[in-house]
This record gives sequence, structure tokens and C-alpha cells, in this order.
Amino acid sequence: SEDWAVVPAGDELVGALLERAPGHVARFDGVAPVTVGVGVEHDALHVHLPMADGRLVGLEELSSDAPHHRANVAAAATIALLAGAELAGVGRAAAAFRPGGHRSELVLVHDGVHWVDDSKATNPHAVRAALGAPVPGGGRTVWVAGGQAKGVDLGALAPAMDGVRHAVLLGEAAQQLRAMTTAAGVPSTVVPEGAEDPMAAAVVAAAAAAQPGDRVLLSPACASFDLFDGYADRGRRFAHAVQALAAGGAVRSAPDTDEGAGR
Repeated sequence: SEDWAVVPAGDELVGALLERAPGHVARFDGVAPVTVGVGVEHDALHVHLPMADGRLVGLEELSSDAPHHRANVAAAATIALLAGAELAGVGRAAAAFRPGGHRSELVLVHDGVHWVDDSKATNPHAVRAALGAPVPGGGRTVWVAGGQAKGVDLGALAPAMDGVRHAVLLGEAAQQLRAMTTAAGVPSTVVPEGAEDPMAAAVVAAAAAAQPGDRVLLSPACASFDLFDGYADRGRRFAHAVQALAAGGAVRSAPDTDEGAGR
């Protein structure tokens, strides 16, 4: 009864579970205020807990303005404060934190298009969060996706297609994704099987579809091992192809490296 549950605000499933929870409840939110926990108020994360109350960190100080990033920071801050950390120290940590590579990582901005490497997004839940983040240039998203679906129903991504201008699809799941995007009214390009460099081909197709103000988002929703050595290799090859395209040269394969593998 003296324990704390730290939960996302507004989650119906979690709310149902909390009806049986005997302890205290703190909520976190990356968009709105909360009564108990950490949420957004006046362009900052604010804390309302028995042991701390006040401004935690300005939203402009965070490494990303994506709502899911704010929510992650709010959740971690809530737990740290409940565990006894001081408000000022948690605020400094929140401002200093930078996500690991291939997590909604900006590669570059070229001709008004933001190129973003989110290769770590290997499931639909992560991709929905990435697609829901605001587009920095105010345009729409050209989505690069595909790989090994791992038995997951990729049709669950259909509600996230509203802001997608075009989909560039590759790997084993390309046709499954194409069926979903077509049903959602999103045009697509499928990188042919057996392409010499699938990622280079995907980048060329994405560049052709993107308009100034758009974001090209590599957020695959799939594992990478059908075409790459891991999610890090996939993201590195995406960045290499984008940089080559921006430099005005031919988009060729990136050299092989031993960079860490992963799904």
C-alpha cells in the first residue's frame, strides 16, 4: 500500500489495471499536465509529487520535441524523484540526456528536407510514436520501412498513415506493408528484390517523393536481418546514402564495418 505505480496518463488498459492496485499512482505525460506526477505545463515539464513540486526542465532544453521523447523523460524523472533524487539534479539530467544512435536521429537537412534515422524502431508501436512526432519543416513524411516482420501484424500501422505522403518499402515485409499503405490511400514504391544496394535505392526513391518541408523517416517496423547485419548497420547505410545524395555524387553502397548488430 505504500508503493508507487508510475503509469502513462490516459491509457485505458492501464487505468483498468489500476482499479486493483493498492498503492499510490503517479502519472506521466508528454503533452498535457498531470495532477500527480510529471507532465507538460507552460512549455516545460512540471512535477507534482509529495517530495517535489515545480518546474523540472524547459521543453526547448530537451534533445527532441517528439511527444514520446517528452513522455519518456517524464516517466524517468517521476521514478527518479520517487526514488529520492533531487529536483534540480533530475532537471539537469533530463536536459543533458541524448538518446542512443538510430533513435529518431537527424542525419541532415538538404533542400528543405529533414532526413531522420530511426532504424531502432523495429516494431509497430515504436513506428507509431515516430510517425506521430511533428515534422520540423511543417510538411509531411516520406516513410522508409520494411524488413523481417517477425510475425507481427503490420496492419496495426494503418491509423498512423494520415501524415504520410509516400512510403518506400523494402525487404521481406514490403508487400505486406504495401497492402496496408494502399488500403490507407498512401502511394508507395517497393525496392525490387535483388537490388544491388537496397538502401541506396530506397534513398533515391524517397528523395524523388519528398518535397521541401517534408521529413524522410527511416522507421522500419521490422527486424533488419534479411538485408543488413543489424539495425545499426541499416541506419549507417541509410545515413551514408543520404550524405552521398546531398553531396551530389552517386549513391553507392557504404563500406562494410563491424558496427554493432541488433534487431
